[in-house]
Amino acid sequence: MVAGTKAETVIAIIQKISLKQRNLVTEITLDMAGNMGLIAKKCFPNATRVTDRFHVQKLATEALQEIRIKYRWQAIDQENEAIEKAKKNKKSFQPKVLNNGDTLKQLLARSRYFLYKNKSKWSENQKERANLLFELHPDIQKAYNLTQDLRNIFEKTTDKIIGLTKLAKWHEKVNQSGFKSFNTISRTIMNHYQTILNYFDNRSTNASAESFNAKIKAFRSQFRGVRNVEFFLFRLTSRSLKRAIFNFHKNRNIIFRIEGEQIIKPKNNLLLDLIESELKIVPNSCQKCIMNITSHTFEEVQS
Repeated sequence: MVAGTKAETVIAIIQKISLKQRNLVTEITLDMAGNMGLIAKKCFPNATRVTDRFHVQKLATEALQEIRIKYRWQAIDQENEAIEKAKKNKKSFQPKVLNNGDTLKQLLARSRYFLYKNKSKWSENQKERANLLFELHPDIQKAYNLTQDLRNIFEKTTDKIIGLTKLAKWHEKVNQSGFKSFNTISRTIMNHYQTILNYFDNRSTNASAESFNAKIKAFRSQFRGVRNVEFFLFRLTSRSLKRAIFNFHKNRNIIFRIEGEQIIKPKNNLLLDLIESELKIVPNSCQKCIMNITSHTFEEVQS
């Protein structure tokens, strides 16, 4: 493990691996942070750098949400002004209710989540809300279409040259839209277009690493933070092992047995190779605990 993401620190640690081994790395997926690019360039000179498509799409989604939030603040200001005016005239204020039961302020607040999704994944309530939102705010519909167009480029394009052409056309659409919030992603694509286009070679992403990182953060939040790093690694590894053991046993019907701290390998040793590899990253003081846990898990699965 490396504490932090400071380029100099990470580079110094990775360079402890021999250059011969590092030269075997042919491709690296990364975000658009400058320190990550520097680390990849210095430590893995032969590797092709690929900008993760999901980080590019995230910028487009954030630009869309910025437009929605702008209109929401406008709706809040209008409602506050209407309330103040009603008070001066000594009248009760009743906000206008739309066909789906939302007020305009509620519509803009509750539209957040379905704007992240493709239309095909909308529920009936979300479809109704989207129709109202797009009717009242055509700019949001235009911005939503831009985000979906970008998503479709990554999902449906397999050729690098075609990908370049489509991204250029998308860039032109952004310029014509006049949305200031989309200027950031437009400039980002222009500045990183070479590494973004490398995605179309092997369609590599950071999805698995991001998913694992999210699981670690969720696991950490259960304990309200981490005081003892070694114990946290032990808990994290043992939890991963339990899942891996159950899935391997269920799907491959592996027969095995463990005696104390001694692993006796069966003919199919995929599972036990996994256990041994996991044990290497756990402090020695915790390895015996993990062996006990895995033994207990085996008994549960078999029973």
